[in-house]
Amino acid sequence: IRIDTLNEEMVKKIYQSNCSYINLALENGDGEVLRSMKKKLDLSKVTDVVRLFAKYKIPVKCFAIYGYPGETSERFENACAFYKYLKSILPSLEFSFFIAQPYPGTKLYTKCLKEGYIEEGLFCKLETISRISTSDTYYITTPDFDQAEIKRRGTILKKTFSQNIYIREKIKHLLPQRVIPTLRNAYHIMKHQV
Repeated sequence: IRIDTLNEEMVKKIYQSNCSYINLALENGDGEVLRSMKKKLDLSKVTDVVRLFAKYKIPVKCFAIYGYPGETSERFENACAFYKYLKSILPSLEFSFFIAQPYPGTKLYTKCLKEGYIEEGLFCKLETISRISTSDTYYITTPDFDQAEIKRRGTILKKTFSQNIYIREKIKHLLPQRVIPTLRNAYHIMKHQV
């Protein structure tokens, strides 16, 4: 749900509908990065909305993007501080973090190409197209970060705000690739039986 569309009346209706979970499109926890994304979202509005969900005890997950051009180290730290602040308001708040991806045809792609943050013809290669992922594929390199720095930031975000995901990824890397689909299926079967 777009955060800027919510108010107490709407959150109360969500509560009355017996909603069991809500996803909020936060995008980023730094105002400057939000402006560079052309997101018209005020972080004070985010705070107000999270307070409302805390008041009505509705579980919330926020989606956020990192590795967006213009995300300096300072802006990354600002975002982390904001995420911590939101968790202090609603301790059960969960986060899902995604790496900014310059998909062909998007404004981000055009910007990255123009600024030299991605290589020309990046998505003309089959191996590149088949590996597009918002969780572990790094294509953008700017004066503020390279791929190693984005990987480091992702680790910080997951360790700090999404420990379950961090631990699951660590275990996944220890297992042979052929057993992962079987374990994933078993997990989903057990989850639905509980």
